[in-house]
Amino acid sequence: MPPERTIERILRRAGTTGRPRSGRRASKGIAYPAPAADRAGDVVQVDLVGPRHLDGGVRFHALNQIDVCSRHAGIEIVVDRGDEVVSGLHALWTRHGVPGRVQFDNGGPFVSPTGVGQVVRFCLHQGATPVFIPAREPWRNGTIEHFKRHV
Repeated sequence: MPPERTIERILRRAGTTGRPRSGRRASKGIAYPAPAADRAGDVVQVDLVGPRHLDGGVRFHALNQIDVCSRHAGIEIVVDRGDEVVSGLHALWTRHGVPGRVQFDNGGPFVSPTGVGQVVRFCLHQGATPVFIPAREPWRNGTIEHFKRHV
C-alpha cells in the first residue's frame, strides 16, 4: 500500500479531490460610509498586530497607525494589549498629531463589551472621532491591512 501522501497527490493530479474554495470574501451588501479624507490628518487607521515574541520569551504587540491621505505611518510597541493601548495612542499622537477621525476594527482593546471603552473615551477627550468598521470586514480598513502585510 503506498503512503497516504502519494495517494493524495495522484488523486489531486486527476482532479478528483480537494475542498471547494469559497474564493474571496464578499461584501455583505450593507452600505457603510467611509470617512472622507481630503488632507493629511483627517483620517488615520489604527490596528494592533501581535503577539510577537523576541528571543528570551519577551512578548509584545505593535500598535500601527497610518494616515489615509499621506500614508504617514507610525508604530508603537506595547507589552500589554489591554492597558497600554491608550498610552500607545498617546505616544503616536504626540509624535504625529491628533487626527480628526480614527478608524478601528471591532476587536480586542478598541471596544468594550459593556459600554464605551477607555480607547473611545481617550479619543473623544483628545478631540478625535472614533469610527468602527463592521465586524469581519477587514477590507474596510484596507490601508492599514495592506501596511500590516509588509511589516
